[in-house]
Amino acid sequence: MWEIRLGPIEWGVVTAHYRWGLGVRLEESGDEGVIVLDSIHDDFLRCNGEYWPEIGERIRVRRYLYRSPNNEVRLTSCESAMEGLVNGYDPPRKYPPPEGFGPAQEGTVIAHCDWGVEVLLNSGQVGQLRATLMQEGFDPVPEERWPGIGERVRIRPVGIWPDGNLRLSSRPRFVDGMLVIEELIPLGVRARRMPRSQKERDAIAPLLRWAKICRRAKRLRPKHLEALFGDPQRTAAAPCPGDSFNAGRSGLTGPRDR
Repeated sequence: MWEIRLGPIEWGVVTAHYRWGLGVRLEESGDEGVIVLDSIHDDFLRCNGEYWPEIGERIRVRRYLYRSPNNEVRLTSCESAMEGLVNGYDPPRKYPPPEGFGPAQEGTVIAHCDWGVEVLLNSGQVGQLRATLMQEGFDPVPEERWPGIGERVRIRPVGIWPDGNLRLSSRPRFVDGMLVIEELIPLGVRARRMPRSQKERDAIAPLLRWAKICRRAKRLRPKHLEALFGDPQRTAAAPCPGDSFNAGRSGLTGPRDR
């Protein structure tokens, strides 16, 4: 175990999106660093890829100062870190949902655009489903695989962007994975009882798994969102950046450590 401190606030440019987080190049030094999932934002909802800054966008970051065996440059963009808090807010800060965030629902594709498709929701709102948010991963879906005009698609409103447009996502983990939190908690956790039926037990399993991770990390917020929404594709030959940091910070080595 070693002490972890924060460096000064710096500006960086997002260079890549990965399953485990962001690649960032620091403007002043030119160093290439990484921000893993739980260091992107203090609110776990906003750690989802739907809310990540775009590639090429400038963001404020701080460097974690610690003894790294592989000399990785580990960064954070959390608001708490900007205030000098290494381990986040205690107790965790409660954030309201982003403006425009909504439940999973179906909509009708009404137009094709350069960036993706426009979808008419049952509420009468028109949202943007961009090619990068049509499937898991961050590669844009080829235009020949976009849903056709008039086709029904299952989506979830992500929020209203600064340009005033409503962004949508059809990534299964974001659309239906959120149901674990929104709809399955009443099955037993809030009532302080274990689910009785097999259907309830199957439904609540991901949430209980998430709670176990939180207890092990001794935190009130999830440390690794992948533990809730599924394992990333990782091998021993390709460890997730930040593993050495997590090992020194909390005894965890990432989503593999359960």
